[in-house]
Amino acid sequence: MAFSSGRVFLKRAVSDVANGCSALAKCECSRWHTLFETFLTAFFTASLHVLFCGTHSFVRYVFRVETPHFGFKRREAAAVAEMACLRFCSSTGRRERIGFTALSSHTDLLGLVQSFPFLVRYLVCHNAAIGTVPAAKTGMSRHSNSKVVINDVATPASLTGNIADVTEEQFANPATNACKLCTPLGACLAFRGVRGAIPFLHGSQGCATYIRRYLISHFRETMDIAASNFSETSAVFGGGLNIRIGLENVLRQYQPELVGLATTCLSETIGEDLQGHLREFHSKHITAEGTAPLPPIVPVSCASYRGTHADGFHKAVRELVRVLCPPASEKPTPTNAGNNTDTPTTPLPRPAFSFPTPPPTALFPGMVSPADLRELRRIADLFAIPVTILPDYSDTLDGPSWTDYQKLPDGGTPVGDIRNLINANAAIECGRVLAGTAITAATLLAKHHGVPAHRIGLPIGLRESDRLMAIFATLTGHEPGWLPPALTAERGRLIDSWVDGHKYVFEKRAIVYGEEDLVVGLASSLCEIGVVPVLCASGGRSGHLAAALRDTIPELDERTQIVEGADFAEITARAVALNPAPDFLIGSSKGYTLARQLNIPLIRCGFPIHDRIGAQRTLHVGYAGAQTLFDRIANALLERKQTDSSIGYAYL
Repeated sequence: MAFSSGRVFLKRAVSDVANGCSALAKCECSRWHTLFETFLTAFFTASLHVLFCGTHSFVRYVFRVETPHFGFKRREAAAVAEMACLRFCSSTGRRERIGFTALSSHTDLLGLVQSFPFLVRYLVCHNAAIGTVPAAKTGMSRHSNSKVVINDVATPASLTGNIADVTEEQFANPATNACKLCTPLGACLAFRGVRGAIPFLHGSQGCATYIRRYLISHFRETMDIAASNFSETSAVFGGGLNIRIGLENVLRQYQPELVGLATTCLSETIGEDLQGHLREFHSKHITAEGTAPLPPIVPVSCASYRGTHADGFHKAVRELVRVLCPPASEKPTPTNAGNNTDTPTTPLPRPAFSFPTPPPTALFPGMVSPADLRELRRIADLFAIPVTILPDYSDTLDGPSWTDYQKLPDGGTPVGDIRNLINANAAIECGRVLAGTAITAATLLAKHHGVPAHRIGLPIGLRESDRLMAIFATLTGHEPGWLPPALTAERGRLIDSWVDGHKYVFEKRAIVYGEEDLVVGLASSLCEIGVVPVLCASGGRSGHLAAALRDTIPELDERTQIVEGADFAEITARAVALNPAPDFLIGSSKGYTLARQLNIPLIRCGFPIHDRIGAQRTLHVGYAGAQTLFDRIANALLERKQTDSSIGYAYL
């Protein structure tokens, strides 16, 4: 498989990658040796010359294959890789010894080989466009135009088309303003809502820096995030050593009550065995003399190419419950048990006798603001319901000023309270889209401990707030419509304000964007006051957004555009095409550019809000949140009309 340089090399390299990938995706064990050698050679060659344009140093890969899938031993697999190395070296005149890697499972490997040809073809086009590699103007394959045959396995012609036929418009623009954020960010936010917890990212230091900057700019509070600090060596040989050293440093410097360990794109891509690293860390720690018991370590898989920040948030909450509230029959693990073997870590069965104090109610509110968390706790107190909110960052991310710096601020849900959720009398989980997920924190409690699960929408607006109040009333033995006097008065004032301001907001047209559950809650609230959501968009790809909107809002206009997986380029294109034009936007500060372009108000809600002060005090939930939201919308529309008036007026 000797390759020449320049244009001919690019054609052949990409063609061979397409051949190797397609053939490998269809191969059986009997053909594995030859096909794997072909694929690895093409993979490394194309990566080196196409992706790095011949200027990057050789990348060393560690080869690893799961024996059950491929039917031969690790030694034989290494020999195959070595042959591919030698063939490459001999064909290029290189003398360096080069190793290769496969992903950690057969499924991951097949996913790679099915997507890699398109990635390489895109990068060839992209690099040719910016002048880093010679552009190919003819077909890239030296084989037949209809199909390519390698070891009697046919490759579809779609994988070996003309490079010039592939344009950048077929691929996502890396500079696109996404309507979502990275998955580990949501996990870090959730872990910050646990008392004494430190978020720990298994990846590069840049990931932790980016997430810290984003969260600090929104909440205006300090936030420490540890990282295993991947380097080039770690990316090639694995980050096991990094994670062990990092955990030791974190335990020594912070003395945390819990470590939230989230992966990143890099560690997920190379197939890090996180559970294996934790077992090794745990085994070495308990053998060391004079060591303190380990706090719980909660691992979460958070590859950003597999979700949004909201997904990372919900995953972290789910894993907190999975680790700290395991089934009674489950044995202690390195994640939920310290090295103190004398203390039982398996939760006890539900006692048959009555509790001296009422059992707690688990409340999983979703990704809301600190002000929302305080409001939910106030509502529960008015119903006299002892509630455990998970997570609760109302103090850790919106606390008072300090005299001295605190590495781990006071506040958050205590680890003991989370463990005690096995005795909860109910679990309330907020999120209409989240309800379409099979395994969540509430369903785990229901499955393992018999805790009744109530899955409702975010309590934004009147109808969704009423649903939450009805559950609280039922838990206290009242009829579903019963309310404490204070909440009865709040609800009455809310409806009265709608009557007062109805003429200013009725039939106004709005664009709603953000996390999927937030979009459902905001759209529901808008419809209640007579505003028409003409476009509901989210960067999430759950597949449940449209159904959640239609089920929650029966009166939603059938012409409303509902878009999943959207970025702001698509939202902008759809917004500009709307006729009549929208009257305002409602969502995060990332939509400001569009609001400026359309010259309409932006009602800032959700996350992030980086261009205003007080984002952490933005109230969305309950009757008080609905009141605040209505006043903000009505006043923004009035201000716009007043500003645009040619004469001005100071009286309505």
